[in-house]
Amino acid sequence: MWLHSVDHALVNSVFVQDIEGCMARTIGSNGISGQEFQEELSCCGQALTNFRLACKHRKIPALDTEQSMRLLEDLAPIAEKISEQFRTVLVLGVGGASLGGSALVDSLGKRANNNTGPELHFVDSIDPESVEKLLTSISLDTTFFLVISKSGKTLSTLAQFLIFCDLVAGSLGREAVSDHFIAVTEASENPLRRSAGRMGIRVLDHDPDIGGRFSIFSVAGLVPALIAGVDCRGLLDGVAFALNTILSEAPVDTIEAARGAAVIAGLAKRRKIITNVLMPYSDRLRSFGFWYRQLVAESLGKGGEGILPVNAMGTVDQHSQLQLFLDGPPDKMVTFIGISSSERSRPIPSHLLEGVERLLFVRTSIGHLFEAEYMATIKSLTSAGRPTRKFSLGSLGAEDLGGLLTHFMVEVILLGGRFGVNPFDQPAVEAGKKMARELLLDSH
Repeated sequence: MWLHSVDHALVNSVFVQDIEGCMARTIGSNGISGQEFQEELSCCGQALTNFRLACKHRKIPALDTEQSMRLLEDLAPIAEKISEQFRTVLVLGVGGASLGGSALVDSLGKRANNNTGPELHFVDSIDPESVEKLLTSISLDTTFFLVISKSGKTLSTLAQFLIFCDLVAGSLGREAVSDHFIAVTEASENPLRRSAGRMGIRVLDHDPDIGGRFSIFSVAGLVPALIAGVDCRGLLDGVAFALNTILSEAPVDTIEAARGAAVIAGLAKRRKIITNVLMPYSDRLRSFGFWYRQLVAESLGKGGEGILPVNAMGTVDQHSQLQLFLDGPPDKMVTFIGISSSERSRPIPSHLLEGVERLLFVRTSIGHLFEAEYMATIKSLTSAGRPTRKFSLGSLGAEDLGGLLTHFMVEVILLGGRFGVNPFDQPAVEAGKKMARELLLDSH
């Protein structure tokens, strides 16, 4: 069994993808025709067949929810102990080592839902000023450090690890280091694993077959999420629910990830629209946007192919980037994510205003205004002939997020097949890491 068993009747993981705003019949010449969409869907159908075969033979461990559920059994008591003993948790890592966990924590963590729990900080920068500022804001005796590097060789993460280890040893004693740190890295001979072993620090194994940007459902994403109180079982139920449909024998035109990949590929290949803006209308999805950006950029940007992912946030970027999206070069597709919010939001006290503005706000809540801004932005782009698609969710629970994450991961994998690139490697990034090591050695 590759997917863990889930009662579909108990899973409320439903979103609706609407791609009509990318079609020529709706927006004109910037969109793709029905025939072009069907042709692209046929190409993505072959990629879907390959994906289903790979999953059948357990070749994509990043989406093996049975394995992820087993991991939860081991990780839950570790996370619970950290949550009970520490007030602050610093996650040291960069790229996929932090972006997945950050997306889960910011979307579903206790603090995101106004509950208590340790405060998590994802420390992904080695800007000297930021490091010093962070040092003045934490108390080492109540701070735990989760160090994540798949390879165990990432220079920035190693530097962070060594600095904080030295500080904890100097302030609390060398024997305290093992109580304040856990390292996550693959089971190979690498600098992080060796250093952690010398200091008595526990090491959790990172699956060597799961790349950082796909590691959100593995130890790298689940440990921070568990510490933050995320319902990880619900999250994985949402993943399994989504995958059950994708991996069924359902025709390609009923698989939303394939439909999304087809429209993106069609716009890229046939209209030269290779910039994809992700614009969620939910502050809880801000970090989700950064996770998506890495997923798209590192998975598809190879051999002259690729999609340029751009982050935007509603309603904030209506007042910064929207002018460009509406009236700049017609080379962008905008993907919106909207979550129903009007029923649980604060009413606007219209009696404090006079005139037309007062009428605008009569019996209106901040949620109604938010949704009106959302719909108006989509309508303005559609009217200007700019491609848009939208995802509509009734809520943003663990199961909903699991389904949404799965959609985008599979969509990108299918696009890799359409573009003829391997979505799971990153050769150019590895070359850059090698150059950094050589520059450091040459400076001595």
